[in-house]
Amino acid sequence: MTQDVIGMVDILRQMHQLPGTTEFQQRVYIITRCIPFGYITTYGVIAELLNTSPRAVGQALKKNPFSMNGYVPCHRVVAIDSPGGYFGNNDTTIQTKLQLLQSEGSMDAYYNVNSARWLTSGTIYTILYNWIINASSH
Repeated sequence: MTQDVIGMVDILRQMHQLPGTTEFQQRVYIITRCIPFGYITTYGVIAELLNTSPRAVGQALKKNPFSMNGYVPCHRVVAIDSPGGYFGNNDTTIQTKLQLLQSEGSMDAYYNVNSARWLTSGTIYTILYNWIINASSH
C-alpha cells in the first residue's frame, strides 16, 4: 500500500503547489489535507502510509507554513496517547489545538476523542484515491 499511496500523493503534489517545502513535507501535507472537518488521525497512521516514523511526520507538520489559512489542517493529526504538538508546544498552543478539535466535533467537552472520528490508513487511502479520480474527471 505504501508505494500506491506515495504514487497517488505525488500525482496530487503536481496538482497542488506547496512552495518552500521539501518533497517529504509535501507528501505529509497532501495526506493531512485529506482529513475532513471533524475527523482526526495519528502521526503513526500517516507514517505508516509513507513508510517513515511518526516523529518525522510530526517534524514536517511542525514546519507547516499552510496551517494558519487552514489549507493543511495539521491540528487534525494527534499522537496515539496525547494531542501531540501544535505551534511550538506551549500550553496556550496545545489548548488552541484542543479547542479546534472540540469545535470540529472530534473531541468532547472533556477533550476525549470521539472514536467514531478516527481515520485509519485504509480510510485515508480511499480518500486519496477518490480525490485523484475526482480531480482527473475535471
